[in-house]
Amino acid sequence: MNSGLGVQEFFLLPGAFLDKVRAVILLQELAATILRSRGKSVRPWSASGSSV
Repeated sequence: MNSGLGVQEFFLLPGAFLDKVRAVILLQELAATILRSRGKSVRPWSASGSSV
């Protein structure tokens, strides 16, 4: 049973778009840590050099 939000539902929630992008980047960084510990090569998004 999957009670999580899909991408469309997530971006329809109230809140600023940039806050949502920051949340996605943070989740990617957290997932990357786990995946790297499992030997996977990952490259999460980076907000460096932008206004995010």
